[in-house]
Amino acid sequence: MLIFRKIGRLACVAAVAIAVLGLAAPARADLEVELKDSATGLDVIYFDDGNHTVVTGADPLLVFPGTPGKITLSGTFGNFAITSLGINANYNDPFPGGSTATPPPGSPTAVVTDTALTATNLGSGIDSLVVNVSVGNWTILGGSPVRISNGESATLMSTGTTATFVSSLTSLPGPTTTTDVAVVTGPTPPPAFGKNSGSEKLALNPGGLFSLSNTLTLNYTAALQSINVNATTTVEAVPEPSTMGLALSGGLLMAAIEWGRRRRRA
Repeated sequence: MLIFRKIGRLACVAAVAIAVLGLAAPARADLEVELKDSATGLDVIYFDDGNHTVVTGADPLLVFPGTPGKITLSGTFGNFAITSLGINANYNDPFPGGSTATPPPGSPTAVVTDTALTATNLGSGIDSLVVNVSVGNWTILGGSPVRISNGESATLMSTGTTATFVSSLTSLPGPTTTTDVAVVTGPTPPPAFGKNSGSEKLALNPGGLFSLSNTLTLNYTAALQSINVNATTTVEAVPEPSTMGLALSGGLLMAAIEWGRRRRRA
């Protein structure tokens, strides 16, 4: 009976440890957004340090202060009229100087979303609006590997336009894993639900720390064309077979102990 009690205690400890391993860990994150107009060469970088400071280039856009992990831009940028461009990373706790941040309580994933509502080409011909986003120093508990996925959808795209979206995860230290390029092509008239494209890949993350980046490119072939897109990068932990086996073994062991106790009582 003593040995059964000890085994039962060990099984309970193992079960608690497994449950803890399944929780999301705090993340350190700094959000950076770079905008480029291919035709004019205009290049501006915005950095979320709590004040949304412009790091390089002139600031042709109105920047709306918001919560940490969010940069919202609107106005005229080079040849483009931007109704609203929102970049969101899912950390939401206040942090001093951009040094620390945590995802929402209980969040098991790291998520970065780019939303363009709406970007119109005011130039005379072919042009591209490029949005480069990076978020550094993420951690989500679960070890290696992790799954990175990307996808984009469009609700408004003029004929002759395309939108491409690609995401990358760089393990710190370690390799970089890049998704396939998602592509949606116009026309897509509102209010019909638009076209979708995306992919997912497993990424090695032996150090547990990683950075995320993505590039959204809006391509135009003529003046007054418009694009409205939503693009998202998501990273989630993938349970290792050994961890899943340990959880299953612990559950079977506890069931066997309980069955033995009931049998002795009978």
